[in-house]
Amino acid sequence: MKRVSKFLIVFMFLPVFLSCNSTGTDNLKIGVMLPLTGYGSLTGDLLKKGVDLAVDSLNLNEQNIEVLFDDNKTDGLNGITVYKNFKRQGVSFYISGGAPSTMALAPLTKGNNEVLFVSAVNSKDLTNVTDRAIRLSPTGESMAAKLADFNYDSLGIRKTAVVYVNIEMGEEFYLGYKDRFVEKGGEIVASLVYDTDQRDFKDIVNKIIAASPDALYIVGVGESLSSLIRQISLNPKSNRILLTGDFNFSSPVVLKALEQYPSEVYYTDIAVDPEFKLLYEKTYNEPVSSYAAFTFSIMQIYSEVLKQTTDPTEVYAKIASHTFNCAIDSISFSEKGEPSFTIDYIKLH
Repeated sequence: MKRVSKFLIVFMFLPVFLSCNSTGTDNLKIGVMLPLTGYGSLTGDLLKKGVDLAVDSLNLNEQNIEVLFDDNKTDGLNGITVYKNFKRQGVSFYISGGAPSTMALAPLTKGNNEVLFVSAVNSKDLTNVTDRAIRLSPTGESMAAKLADFNYDSLGIRKTAVVYVNIEMGEEFYLGYKDRFVEKGGEIVASLVYDTDQRDFKDIVNKIIAASPDALYIVGVGESLSSLIRQISLNPKSNRILLTGDFNFSSPVVLKALEQYPSEVYYTDIAVDPEFKLLYEKTYNEPVSSYAAFTFSIMQIYSEVLKQTTDPTEVYAKIASHTFNCAIDSISFSEKGEPSFTIDYIKLH
């Protein structure tokens, strides 16, 4: 792989570097806190696959880098508990996935000599509550605004129905889409909310059809999102409604449900390096997900910066305001650790 192999070169020199920059322990630990159970578990599984693939392909275990996993259960209190447990084990580098747990623990990291790598957290407030975060996922507001631009300008959509999951992430995406779409002159003809454990969407489907939108924008995660898509697909009148979404559509489970949709399907996603795509699909025998590319990129960037220092504050400074080539193609960070990257607009059918 062209870009991935560039990072492999790092590890030819890393053992010598670590021996000269000892932190006083045999291993340099990174604590990975992911939603492995709960409604965010499908996302957590994809995030973990990215880390696992990095461990295998970048040979981290052979370079005195120890990766520790724990389940934050998509829950704020549990996220704090996992963070504190890792901290007691001498961890000062973390990967945290999922908004409820990450947003709960993030303020605890402020001012500390540590780095919090964050993925699958779309809240725009993240880097306001801590000065330790490096985010590798877009804000819901920014991603949804780009979809609104695409729907209005490229697809000619003027009336949209929006259905979004009743969590912070859902509202972030909904408001980002609504504000931009209405600003451009479009109309939100229906805005409907569903729960993470909901599986019966008959009432929501009927309201969507009654609103007669040009397009439907669905925001969600996991099995509830897949169930909603399957049920709207069964209504014969859905064949006149375009279906649009964001990178949550790229989950293999959701892609399977989208195959049944009778009209055109479009979604926004983050551009992934083609060679990482080949590696991922060969390893897991499933379509590549940007979620896995996010965490793989975290490990690449983390590994590259370790050539220069193992001090967490210095590591943070060498990532913020810099650009890296990785599994997410090219990614640039602001001085606050906010990312910018290329957006793809994908048509499924």
